[in-house]
Amino acid sequence: MALQNTDQQLVEYTAINLIALKKLALFFVHGNTGSYPNSIGGHIRHIIEHYDALVFRNSSQINYDLRKRDELLESSSTEAVERIEKLAKQLNENTILEIEEPIEVSCVGGSNGEYLFSSQSTVGRELSFLNSHCVHHLAIIKPICKQFEIPLDEYFGYAPSTIAYLESQKLEV
Repeated sequence: MALQNTDQQLVEYTAINLIALKKLALFFVHGNTGSYPNSIGGHIRHIIEHYDALVFRNSSQINYDLRKRDELLESSSTEAVERIEKLAKQLNENTILEIEEPIEVSCVGGSNGEYLFSSQSTVGRELSFLNSHCVHHLAIIKPICKQFEIPLDEYFGYAPSTIAYLESQKLEV
């Protein structure tokens, strides 16, 4: 099935997020946390693993809590960049990406992880979630990057709706 226009836009937006993540991965050094409790590499690992869980899944079920954790992604910018490129290649080839494909998403909940929740979703909805999740973590990383003087784009870590709003305000002035 060929991707529809909005489906293609979702894949393109995902590619934009992966490019931002790749640029950041080129700068991070394991353990660089500054005055923050988590490293840049830790956030990059976390984001990559979530995308991996969806894009390289082998069934119609997904549980992000049970994703494979790869600590090498935290300490090796080379490994992180390679994994990001692998994700981007898979997205570009669209070999497994059926946007409307139903998928069952499970997650642990409760104050101590005592509940297991499950709901129906689609690959497209999960890709939208992962993009939002990525931007959220980029926003968390931003102050660490500033502390280490890592160059960032003007709107790095901003949600698309926030960027659109800020740009509209520039036009009104």
